[in-house]
Amino acid sequence: MLALFIILVASCEEKEDAHYEYKPALIPLKTIIKNLVFAESSGYHKVRGKVITSHKGAIGRYQITAPALEDYNTFAGKKKKYKTNDLYNLRLNKRVGEWYLKRYIDYYGRRGFDGFDRTVLAINTYNQGHGNTEDGRFYYPYVSNIAPSYYLYFISRRVIKRQGTRIMRLESIQPNKETLL
Repeated sequence: MLALFIILVASCEEKEDAHYEYKPALIPLKTIIKNLVFAESSGYHKVRGKVITSHKGAIGRYQITAPALEDYNTFAGKKKKYKTNDLYNLRLNKRVGEWYLKRYIDYYGRRGFDGFDRTVLAINTYNQGHGNTEDGRFYYPYVSNIAPSYYLYFISRRVIKRQGTRIMRLESIQPNKETLL
């Protein structure tokens, strides 16, 4: 084992100009959604016969808020407009939650972020809201619970920097200590 490590170190020293970058294995979207549901509600829609509702008013297994439902009504292209009370229905709760996550994965993809970065940004947007993500506010424990390898890749390159309301890429190997607070 030690010999293999020495060979790897020697080969890295020979190619000092080469750029080595860790990329995590792709996590299927189904797994990310499963982890997100577990983080939001431990996978339960109801407890003791009542639908789970947070202290901030998020409803159901996917913990959907009224603003997320408004986005769904506005942008999903559905003819029927749903009300907050409709979120108590598990099928609608699931549909809105998955739509919301996929919407922001696509949104950050169109802005030029790669698959790992846009997934981390979308997960954070799901939890913190779009405005907070755009302002550079991240809740790292939440993101790291849902996609740990993506999170480590994300902070290792210090991808996020706040500049006005734009998200800028940074190429750095070390995490930014300011954004970890």
